Amino acid sequence: MRDGGLLERFDAAHALAAIAPRPILIANNAADPRCPRAGVEEAVAAAAPAWAGHESNLRVLLDESIAPSPLPASEWAKGHVITAGMWREIDDFLRANLKGV
Repeated sequence: MRDGGLLERFDAAHALAAIAPRPILIANNAADPRCPRAGVEEAVAAAAPAWAGHESNLRVLLDESIAPSPLPASEWAKGHVITAGMWREIDDFLRANLKGV
């Protein structure tokens, strides 16, 4: 099935760049099999130039507190891997950036 060029125009890096220069927190756990770290890093690197002059608005949280690589396939059905510490960072980011919204 053809995608009509959607992947070339609307991949993660394009979506991230469209958010710039507004604040964003990208949270990833290395153990998360649904969002491999390499893909997150690649998307962030490709989109980062869109935050030129606003670098402090691009926050990346790369957690390795559970494992340094994705969990085995037997664990995948449990969904995304988000720790309590990651939730605290996410909550803090939202409190700081959604005031008055």
